[in-house]
Amino acid sequence: MANLHRALSALPRIVEIKLSFPDTRLPISLRLLSCHAAKELRKLKIIGPTASFVNLPPHIFSDTPPPYLRLLKLEYCSFHHYTSHAALYPPSLTSLSLVWCPGAFGSMEQVLSVFRSLASLRYLQLSGPRTLPVYFERHDLDVPREPPYLPQLKYFCADLPFVVMANLLHTIRFPTTTGLTIGMRFLDNEISWDIPSRRLLDFSTRIFSPAREASMAYTNIRASLTMLETELPQFDLSLSSLIGGSSRPACIPDQLDVVFGWNDLVRADRVEDLARQFVQTLPLPASDNSLVSAAQLRFRQDERTSMIHELPEHGWWRLFEHTKLDDLHLIEGSAIQDGLAWLERGPNRLATYSDITSLSVVSAWLYDRELHTRILDHLAWCMDNPIGHFQRLQVRFIDCYMTKEATKPFQEKLGEDMVEILEGYDDDFWAQMLVEDELKLQEENEV
Repeated sequence: MANLHRALSALPRIVEIKLSFPDTRLPISLRLLSCHAAKELRKLKIIGPTASFVNLPPHIFSDTPPPYLRLLKLEYCSFHHYTSHAALYPPSLTSLSLVWCPGAFGSMEQVLSVFRSLASLRYLQLSGPRTLPVYFERHDLDVPREPPYLPQLKYFCADLPFVVMANLLHTIRFPTTTGLTIGMRFLDNEISWDIPSRRLLDFSTRIFSPAREASMAYTNIRASLTMLETELPQFDLSLSSLIGGSSRPACIPDQLDVVFGWNDLVRADRVEDLARQFVQTLPLPASDNSLVSAAQLRFRQDERTSMIHELPEHGWWRLFEHTKLDDLHLIEGSAIQDGLAWLERGPNRLATYSDITSLSVVSAWLYDRELHTRILDHLAWCMDNPIGHFQRLQVRFIDCYMTKEATKPFQEKLGEDMVEILEGYDDDFWAQMLVEDELKLQEENEV
């Protein structure tokens, strides 16, 4: 601590600061940031505890913006209402990352003022429900007549509540070549989505209409539906590899990643309807079957319950006319057997999803021979059913608790080259683990 104190006492000469805190107490290292101006500082990273926040001190850098600060990264940091924001957002910034930072902007006016001053900003990341002022949660937000423009922005990444995201995309402007990663969280089913939805669609239309007009299309399309017991369900969409047109437009992002996430209070079909409208604004292949899209279904069963999420029959990947589900991801618990059993329920479900060519089993406990038998029975049904069946299935066991010997029945059923263990545990691991378990059991019995 003494060394840190001496180091920060030389704040006017420090070029880079990185601080990480395990709890919320305001340590002396942060308080010292208020003692002096940081005239030579280029990079500042402060990482607070993920379970809560670390409170930033007031009058940081003596309320003097560091004139050469290029990179500011704050995670799980809370701003006091009297914290000097101006000192943290100098015009010299080229990279700004605010992750779960309540109060990072004091007002809507400050948001506009800060972004108008960041003409050199190249990377922008914003996430967390209150990183932006509560004003952004209004469905009828008045957007500025002259939105701030970030002319140098190369990458924009944000994970925010849906209404906040829609308002933000309507409040700031950046080049249409800017790479985009957009995560939208739908948290309330009773709100009016009309204005925010229109703003989101206006944004995507403005960004992607030049590519559509130039007959260009994204050819690498991946969709992923994730259903987890402990997290929000979400639909992920990733697009890249533009082709077509006589010449490449100078105003199209090379890659787009979008996430639609919702909770139990929100009807999934409402989210899907908006996602469908959003997809219609994207430059996608018209009807060329050679431009094959790929989709992935991921779901996990909590080991405390025997009920798995009942997924919609149409499937979110059907947003794309030529997208076929090709990868089934089953994660933890007994999701592998229940996931395959899910395909058996309903007379036409397997026929609908028979395009699956890859089955990935992740972090599953597969040391039980009885479980192997049940899984193989499900696989046999899925591969031999006359109504619809897997034509060719490759199974990957990723980070699973199993022995190499356990893969033999799968190899006999599917073919030796169609079964693979990735990042798994070998027989030596299991031998050692069994010895340790036996010792623990003996100790418990003695107690």
